[in-house]
Amino acid sequence: GQQEGTGEEDGSDSDTGSTTVGSDVEGEKAVAVGAGGGGSDLEELAESCAGKVHTKEMLTAKHRAQLTKEGYKIVGSHSAVKLCRWTKHQLRGRGGCYKHSFYGITSYQCMEATPSLACANKCVFCWRHHKNPVGTEWKWRMDEPEVIVAESIEAHRKLIREARGIPGVKRERFEEALNVRHCALSLVGEPIMYPRINDFVADLHRRRISTFLVTNAQFPEAIRSLSPLTQLYVSVDAATSKELKAVDRPLFSDFWE
Repeated sequence: GQQEGTGEEDGSDSDTGSTTVGSDVEGEKAVAVGAGGGGSDLEELAESCAGKVHTKEMLTAKHRAQLTKEGYKIVGSHSAVKLCRWTKHQLRGRGGCYKHSFYGITSYQCMEATPSLACANKCVFCWRHHKNPVGTEWKWRMDEPEVIVAESIEAHRKLIREARGIPGVKRERFEEALNVRHCALSLVGEPIMYPRINDFVADLHRRRISTFLVTNAQFPEAIRSLSPLTQLYVSVDAATSKELKAVDRPLFSDFWE
């Protein structure tokens, strides 16, 4: 899990302008292997076995039920949004998160989201109580980045509309909150595990939505290949290898390197 502190614990996004990001990275397309036989099905099955196509669902029914019960809106097969408490605070005219204090962003126009509910750590302090999947590589079917962005925004707007009945919500702020300006990619899981993260970020920037991505640095190659973000946060939770292993409980054996 990420530990930047934007979720239900404390987060939102930044008003520092979006960076236009272009990316032609072609991701894998999810292929549903049918049960009816046929040559194409056999070819797809062979490709799947060879690791070329991922058809496995990331979330089990139990995962979905647990996350939904905690207020997450599941988007597609591996993404989610949830309304941050700082968004609710600013909707009522109260203070915003640290990004509001440091960078002047509007917390009530922030969408907290993730394109990957999976993570490579099992941190002892994770507030998700390990209800999300874990893994060291992407092995699930993959949704299109543009679809994830569009459906995440719609799910976030539904959450904003549901918050309209909260006592003290300012009418003008409620209307403005429906226009997402910032996206904190720190909700749950490890966002850069999603193979098409650059396309995902590019679509947010195309919509003039700034991006704040938090990573636990367990995927250094993915970090190196990231396109420009509005801001990138790297969580380092301990000063020594022994302490990090005890705190983050990483799946990678070379977690410190």
